[in-house]
Amino acid sequence: MKTIQDSLEEILYLLRIPQRKPYGTMEGNVKKALKIATDEKDSILASIPTDLREKGSTLYASLIDGKNGLQALLACIKDKDPDKVSVGLASSLDTIAELELLQAPGLSFLLPEQYQRYPRLTGRGIVELTIEKGDGSTFSPEAGGEPRKTAKIQVVIDGYSAPLTAGNFAKLIIDEAYNGAKLRSTDQAVLSDNGLDKNNGYSVPLEIKPSGQFEPLYRTKLDVQAGLGGLSFDEGEFSVFGYATAGRDILSQIKTGDVIQSAKLIDGQDRLVLPDEK
Repeated sequence: MKTIQDSLEEILYLLRIPQRKPYGTMEGNVKKALKIATDEKDSILASIPTDLREKGSTLYASLIDGKNGLQALLACIKDKDPDKVSVGLASSLDTIAELELLQAPGLSFLLPEQYQRYPRLTGRGIVELTIEKGDGSTFSPEAGGEPRKTAKIQVVIDGYSAPLTAGNFAKLIIDEAYNGAKLRSTDQAVLSDNGLDKNNGYSVPLEIKPSGQFEPLYRTKLDVQAGLGGLSFDEGEFSVFGYATAGRDILSQIKTGDVIQSAKLIDGQDRLVLPDEK
């Protein structure tokens, strides 16, 4: 599944190329993913627990021949329609994420003893953010549709890569810490002023899972309510714990003053472990 995912994720970068997009390369990536998925069908389904295999078979069929599956994605690429390619790609990656979740129902590594007291996410979850324009203007979906004052973004939070960071974020979502939070937009990031008491916060370790490693590394602690300006994703000073799968087209439209109207954990609460607070 990782090879299939990597082939499709490469298309995300190819779509960003301005002017003449490399549709031939995109087509090759999808055909590669489709061949692997077809050739490895038995092993993909065999890696899913028996009680979840029926759901896995449905997801697999959707990935191959579904309305927004790989075959449909090939057709969008042949039509050279970047908006449809983006939508189809997001749908296929969503399905792959669901299959991976069925294949790995828990963490494959043990957390260090000193971090057992923190909230942790033992798998993946999905957060839905409803963003409201603060100045009365509207969001304009790139894939078409009417402009609207609010827009939804779905984010997969990845406890396999960063169980403590994802777990802490999920707990804050459940505690409604981000509801009504104002956003600040910079050239590099969108930051949230969640209004939590800066004096009563706690610290979580910085989690980084290097490419090719099986578990994250833990380094210097960062205050969970501290501002994140000046830190760098590329230099390994930022915990990466999730990615947007729906609503990516409105991320660039978020401006300072926009508000998180609501934030909900719509999937994964059963994988959120909350140790007793003392």
